[in-house]
Amino acid sequence: MEEKVHILLLPAECIDPVDRICERTIKRCLKALELWRTGNYDYILITGGIFLPPNVQTEPASYLIKKYLAGKVDSSHIIIEEKSRTTFENAGFGLNELSLRCIEDFDLTVVTQWQHALRFGLTFMAYGHKIRSEKVKYRLKPSEWLREWAYILIHLVDPLGRSKAVKKFTENR
Repeated sequence: MEEKVHILLLPAECIDPVDRICERTIKRCLKALELWRTGNYDYILITGGIFLPPNVQTEPASYLIKKYLAGKVDSSHIIIEEKSRTTFENAGFGLNELSLRCIEDFDLTVVTQWQHALRFGLTFMAYGHKIRSEKVKYRLKPSEWLREWAYILIHLVDPLGRSKAVKKFTENR
């Protein structure tokens, strides 16, 4: 019987001009590195595509994070998902990357802010997977905090992001 594969999910959050991961994403990376060094994980799955205009971002966020982790994590233990623009896509495309590598029996721990972790939990549950989360603390502006709650409501109603409204939002990113 094969052993369960232990995976850290490290989603990108924001990019600073041009092609630099922002402070919040760095905090996620630092937390992921702390967890990685425990030896309890087999892979880090980095998710994030190009989700900002070319004056801010020309490379997938996952590549930028991988560059940040270079020399700290052996690249053979990093799985890249490079197309996602939303949490829905982070989950769906991330699961596809695992499937392509024949990783089927896994547990997954997402490293992110607590409201974002809740959204990931809802989406992965809709795919039939229960995940754990390691929360990263950072301040959100009041407008960002309210937006996160709106996103949580959207994830409750449409956990796989298949509604026309979600698709339109994703296309406009």
